[in-house]
Amino acid sequence: MIKKTGVNLLNLNSLIGHEKVSKLRGAHVLKLLLKAGKFIKPIIVDKKSNVILDGHHRVFALKKLGCHKIPALALNYQSRRIDVKSRRKAYRVSKKIVLDRALKQNLFPYKTTKHFLKKELPAINISFQQLKH
Repeated sequence: MIKKTGVNLLNLNSLIGHEKVSKLRGAHVLKLLLKAGKFIKPIIVDKKSNVILDGHHRVFALKKLGCHKIPALALNYQSRRIDVKSRRKAYRVSKKIVLDRALKQNLFPYKTTKHFLKKELPAINISFQQLKH
């Protein structure tokens, strides 16, 4: 665990996406990460299934950097502290739908869902080198 934040380093290959990734958006996120020179915002995953709830493009960017790990906050997705809404009128979403689509690899288009947490994400400060091992 990273300094008692609840954030752990997870293997990138163990994560399951529920949305597609835009290569253009992924390149932009990669550029922002390189500019920052470190990783400062953990992704959010469901602790039971390892489905990515927030951070698909950060996962994409770290893979491009040759990293194997990513800082992640693993939460109970069924908690009332997490909510999900659709950003696209054409798609109905719920926690069940998100998990079902992820596990069946029937991915939503990128930026379809928006997850809301009723707690603030912990700040982290980790080098890309630490994520390559």
